[in-house]
Amino acid sequence: MTPAAEVVATLTPRQKDVALLAARGDGTTAIATALGMSYDAAKAHVNAISDKLNLDDDRGPLERVRRWAIEHRALLLP
Repeated sequence: MTPAAEVVATLTPRQKDVALLAARGDGTTAIATALGMSYDAAKAHVNAISDKLNLDDDRGPLERVRRWAIEHRALLLP
């Protein structure tokens, strides 16, 4: 299993949804609206995904998730 596939295996279905919306270019507010959750819940999901990615860079959590999800979108699809 690739490192990316290992990360995907740890994501909840909701986190996969959040990652796919981030890859589409949605911001936290748009993700929250699309998934019917609060802004704080969407932000918490983004932060949890970002933590699982274990990337050490100076981008914010949403941008880290967005770039990773774009690169590994096929693994996130059902």
